[in-house]
Amino acid sequence: MEWLVIYLLVQIEVISAMIGKFGILIFFGVVIGAVTMITASMHACDSRNGKFSEVMAGNYAKRAMKWSKTCIITGIVCFVLAGLLPTQKNLAIIVGSGVVYNVVTSDSAQRIGNKAIDALEKKVDEILTEKDTTPEAEPTAAQAQAL
Repeated sequence: MEWLVIYLLVQIEVISAMIGKFGILIFFGVVIGAVTMITASMHACDSRNGKFSEVMAGNYAKRAMKWSKTCIITGIVCFVLAGLLPTQKNLAIIVGSGVVYNVVTSDSAQRIGNKAIDALEKKVDEILTEKDTTPEAEPTAAQAQAL
């Protein structure tokens, strides 16, 4: 599992670029749809072929419009996915914060933290007791004259 995360961390920008390139399908879908509608309009202008709606109801026009819609929807989905994928820096922050959280909440980290707090409390108590037990120094002659 760790290798997959490392791979994604390294390759995320390449994957995002590849998905973004599939967004070109939107262009192809629009072109296919436009060409189909123009062709159907040209056929409909000739009174022998029927109305525009009848030409668009034909088998070839239906298939072309189906491909057009499929390309457009796939392209939009790819553009959205490419936009939602995090950058390599953001992915590193996400993975790193998860690892740090797991380390900080582990049992050994709790024990070490408690020991560190105990050691600090002991050291502060030692410093405070030394300060209380040391006698005040006698003022020097210069200090006594100044008073």
